[in-house]
This record gives sequence, C-alpha cells and structure tokens, in this order.
Amino acid sequence: MVRYLGILPAILLLLTGCDSTSYPFSSVTGPCEYYFELPSSGLVNITVVNSYMVIVRTLVSGQTYAQGSHTGTWDLMDDSGERVPDGLYCVRVFLDGELHDTDMFEVHE
Repeated sequence: MVRYLGILPAILLLLTGCDSTSYPFSSVTGPCEYYFELPSSGLVNITVVNSYMVIVRTLVSGQTYAQGSHTGTWDLMDDSGERVPDGLYCVRVFLDGELHDTDMFEVHE
C-alpha cells in the first residue's frame, strides 16, 4: 500500500497507481505515476528519498521544464535497480535548486 501523507501548497504532486489495493507492496507490477504543477519554468530535479532523507532514486536531473502541469513515473526501484523496501518515501521536486515540496508516501505490506 502507498498512502499519501502530505503536501505543501507551492507545488502540487500526486502519486497514483499504488494505493490501499496494492497489497503486498512487492506485488505491485506497474509504475506509479506522479503529477506536479510548477509555478514557473526552470531547471528541475526530482528525487525519491527514504525516511532517513537518503536519496534512493533520481527521477529527473537538471532538465528544463515549463511552468504548468507535468507527469512522470516511478517504477518503485532504487538507483541500483532494486525494488525499494517497505517504508516512508518522499518525492522531492526542486525547481532551480530550490525545494518545492515535502510529499511523503508510506509503503508497506
């Protein structure tokens, strides 16, 4: 199950495809989609961190995005290609080097 735990208003980020029906987490076969809204255009970095704020996956690195709505996917893998274990994860969106969210997701069986 992936449960959404919070969002800051500066940027909208949603994660779909992994919800309370995704039990156990290890049985999720498809990627989770995330949607975010940028208040302005600029260079974007998107990372997934665990509950210790250690980066487990870099989703976007130094790409220019326009202002507005955007979509991406996370295959629930870490940077080494392994499935992430159960736990809390935060999808972090940086715009021009400035953090614009602290979205937390809980992943567990």
